[in-house]
Amino acid sequence: MARPKKLKADDYKTVEKLASYGLTKEMIADYLNYSYSTMYTDVKFSEVYKKGLSVLGAKVRTTLLKKMELDTTANIYLDKVINKTTEKFQDESIKLKKEQLEIERQKLKIDDSQEDKTITALEVIAGVLKNGK
Repeated sequence: MARPKKLKADDYKTVEKLASYGLTKEMIADYLNYSYSTMYTDVKFSEVYKKGLSVLGAKVRTTLLKKMELDTTANIYLDKVINKTTEKFQDESIKLKKEQLEIERQKLKIDDSQEDKTITALEVIAGVLKNGK
């Protein structure tokens, strides 16, 4: 018997539910006895599938957040993945801040030396005016 060409209304509910469990498009197509090309060309299928995946993503985040309260490993995982912070990034950030501080120190040294030169030049001019030379 040939596979049906179009999905039925009830099939879309099934697609969303199966996607929320993490099944791939190919697995869902096989389960519903549709060809993958039929699923691929059906715009509504893609929308419903994405909706199901978003439900799965929310479940995973909720589970990880609950686990985070009890598990240090989950806490570290969330910190690195969800907040997009890694040890390498933190090391680079610290290195960059140190470099910025060093640049500021160098600027201050330059400003101080220029200030000293300015004062010296003013003192020379004042001395010349005082002595009349």
